[in-house]
Amino acid sequence: MKACALLLALSLLPADGAGPPEAAPAAPAEAARVEDSTDLQGEWSLSTTRIGGRDFPEESHGIVWIFEGGRVYRQSRRGRSLVGTYTLDLYQSPPVVDLHYADGLGVGRGVYHRAAGLLEWAEAPEDGRRPARPASEDGSRVTLRTLRRARP
Repeated sequence: MKACALLLALSLLPADGAGPPEAAPAAPAEAARVEDSTDLQGEWSLSTTRIGGRDFPEESHGIVWIFEGGRVYRQSRRGRSLVGTYTLDLYQSPPVVDLHYADGLGVGRGVYHRAAGLLEWAEAPEDGRRPARPASEDGSRVTLRTLRRARP
């Protein structure tokens, strides 16, 4: 009986004697991209805001951005309001984030960098060019927000 089972097992192997093909391990870059999309979820305290290379500290004081299931909210002393929805393209470098404003302002095209609890998010107005990197140069219309992880 053991001989029959062995013959059956051998007959199922490819002619070259190789075993079944092994699944390829997940590429580290793809694993990081999946992690990115979920790691934006949660609350982020706004640390700084730069527009056109100029700092706007009053725009940052006490503001929390909340990424929740494809939606973005802005929390201030006056309450919580829906900013809009967002989409990510994690296969770009740097990753792309588009903010679809709920109040009819169109789409803010941006890029971001996230590391060690810090999120740098640069966004151009709808009629502007997407920034090449998370920065706000003098004279540009790019808004750069620097946020710190408040709660996942």
